[in-house]
Amino acid sequence: MHWLLSVCLFASLEAQVYEVDFAPQHHAQFTPGIIIHDVKRVGFEKKNSIGFHGISALAYSKQYGLYALGDRGGLYHLGLTLEDAKIKTLTLLDAMPLRNKKGKVLDHNDAEGMVFDEDTLLISFERKPRILRFDLQGKKLNAMPLNPVLKDIENYTSKNKALEALVWTKKYGLITAPENPLKHTSQHLHTLYALEHRWTFKAMESLVAMDVLPDGTLLTLERRFEYWKGYHIVLRQIDLAHCPNGLCEARLLASLKSEDGWELDNFEGLCHLYDGFYLMVSDDNDNPWQETLLVLFELTSID
Repeated sequence: MHWLLSVCLFASLEAQVYEVDFAPQHHAQFTPGIIIHDVKRVGFEKKNSIGFHGISALAYSKQYGLYALGDRGGLYHLGLTLEDAKIKTLTLLDAMPLRNKKGKVLDHNDAEGMVFDEDTLLISFERKPRILRFDLQGKKLNAMPLNPVLKDIENYTSKNKALEALVWTKKYGLITAPENPLKHTSQHLHTLYALEHRWTFKAMESLVAMDVLPDGTLLTLERRFEYWKGYHIVLRQIDLAHCPNGLCEARLLASLKSEDGWELDNFEGLCHLYDGFYLMVSDDNDNPWQETLLVLFELTSID
C-alpha cells in the first residue's frame, strides 16, 4: 500500500523503520488543527517469541516511556527518541504476553485500549468486556469497576465492538467507550462512560481511541473503512464541561480520507508524548497487505 516512500532504513534501530509518503499535496485544508511531522512504517523481529503485530493502543509515561498493546495480548515496551520533530530512534526493548495473577497467559486477549495510571497500565477488552490493571511486565493486578451497562456483551452491536477506547482523567477517573454505540442507544451518538457519569457527542465514525488534553478536554480518534473508498480518520476535541441539552461540544481538528490522497491504514491507537506532540498508530491485523504506521503530529489550535 505504501510503496511510494522515501527509503530511510535505520540499521541501528534493530527494526525496519521507513519514512512514508503519507500526505497528499496541499493537505493543510484537511488538518486545520494539527501538523503532521513524521510518519514511519515500522516492523520488528520477534522478541521473546512474540511478533509485533495488531497494535491497537499506545500509552506514554515520562518516567516509564512508550508502551504498545497488541490486540492478541502482546505488551511491548518501546524506546523512542525525537529530534527536530522527527522520530530519530525506535527500538523494541521488551515484549511480553498479558498474564493473570498466577502468571498464566490470559485467555480472550482481544485487548484494545490502554492508558497509564501512575506506574501501572489499565487495559480494556472486547468480546469479554472488562478493564484490568497490569504491572509493566504484563501481570494482572486487579479488575477495575465498570459501569453496569458495559458488562454484558449482549448490549454491544457485536462482540468485536466493545471497549475500544480508554482514558484516565483527574476529575472523573477512568472513562471508556465502545467502538460503536450500544444497541439500545442512538447509533448517531457516541457515549462515554465513567463509573457514575455519562456524556454523549455526535458520532462521525467508529470511536477507537481517546486521550486527555491539558485543559481537561478529550482528544478522540474515529475511523471508518469502506472497501471502495478506503479509510476515513477523524480527530476531534470533546469538551465534557460544555454539554448543552446533554450533547457535548465536538470540535473537528482533522479529517483524513484515502479518497483525498492520504495513504492511510487501520489507525486505532493514540497517545500524548509531551507539549502538543502526539503519536497515532495503525493496526495491521497481522495481515501482510496492511502496515503498522506510526504518525507523529502536533496539535496547533486547542482552545
